[in-house]
Amino acid sequence: MTPGPLPAGTRLPHIGPHEAGTTSVQGALFAAKDAMAAHGVRFPAHSRHPVEAALAVCGRPGTTGDARPAERHRRRLVDAVHATGDRTSPISGEFFADAPDDATVARIVDEPGRDRAHVLVTLRPPAKIMPSQRQQYVQDGLRMGYEDRLDRMPRPPVPPGSDRFTGRLRGNSCVYSVTGCRGA
Repeated sequence: MTPGPLPAGTRLPHIGPHEAGTTSVQGALFAAKDAMAAHGVRFPAHSRHPVEAALAVCGRPGTTGDARPAERHRRRLVDAVHATGDRTSPISGEFFADAPDDATVARIVDEPGRDRAHVLVTLRPPAKIMPSQRQQYVQDGLRMGYEDRLDRMPRPPVPPGSDRFTGRLRGNSCVYSVTGCRGA
């Protein structure tokens, strides 16, 4: 079955875990924001990736140890989504995948408008994510060898919160519960 067009006013949270092509989706949406307007779509964020808002809703500090983004970042994005009215508004963020619990997942979907939400999840096989994530860790300053990192990764079952990377790959992460996509 091929899905039809999204209804006018759809809230489209895009949850793409890190290294799952999310940056490409974000770049494409931001680059096409003017063209999308002619089709009833309004990109509500002020940048291609509203990282502060996504971190704030998940209660996470900045990526390089910066202070936790303020609640005003999240509120600004939610207000911008509501201001789109009957236009479809995509909201994309890797850090939505780090939602620590079901209440946070519900907030990500509820605040923009659960009754109009269609959640878009992009995924990538773990064997492809691992080298890509490793490259990102090196860019961020990790000086551990690849084999050492693999040796230090927790083995299943992974206790919640023990390792963010493996937590993202668990497949039963609460971020997927909103879509009904539960792993084994």
